[in-house]
Amino acid sequence: LVGTKHNEQIVKGKPGIHTTIRAIHFWKLAFPIIFHYRFHQKANNFIICSMLLPCDNLDGTLEEKKKELSQIRIQKLHDKYSSVVLDRILRFRGLFVKVGQVMSTKANILPYQYTDKFQLLQDKVPARPYDEIMNVVKRELTNNNNSNKFSFDYVFESFDKDPLGTASIGQVHIATLKPKFVEAYLKSNSFEDQPFAVVETKDKQQAPVRVAVKIMHPDME
Repeated sequence: LVGTKHNEQIVKGKPGIHTTIRAIHFWKLAFPIIFHYRFHQKANNFIICSMLLPCDNLDGTLEEKKKELSQIRIQKLHDKYSSVVLDRILRFRGLFVKVGQVMSTKANILPYQYTDKFQLLQDKVPARPYDEIMNVVKRELTNNNNSNKFSFDYVFESFDKDPLGTASIGQVHIATLKPKFVEAYLKSNSFEDQPFAVVETKDKQQAPVRVAVKIMHPDME
């Protein structure tokens, strides 16, 4: 847990898979797609020419037919793999979502199938499951790297299941701190070691404090 100003909290998840391993898994999934596109480019001439005549003997009509068939095949590849690539991006998150967001704006250079699918990444990135988020929060509350350890029930009065917002590397949940925890925090002389940056109210009452909790998705770079 890392405290921030303006009553805003950050909960960081431990890195799970190293960036290198993530990249290996990504390319393991991406290579068959790239290969299929390359195979289409190489096989198109061979199939058309072997069925008809040598390529240098094709007349205009056959050349146009060849381009037409090629476009049909390539559009089918775009239809098939745009959804697959989006699924891979959402699986790996982090930098991949950032790249997808940029790609969604490149309608002048990318097929519409990809730019249309990637529009989802602009403001509708699916949230991680609540149970997964809870595991990150509870793990960080008892993290050995923290000078103070707390149980989830001691810290939080409530924790919204639905995120306030979701981004490429994390999501934000609204939560309420328990008065007992707030009081113990305000009495501490070591604010730098505390996990929450709680703002004391004017009337000195330790009522439940509403906070925004930022949780970094597991396995982020």
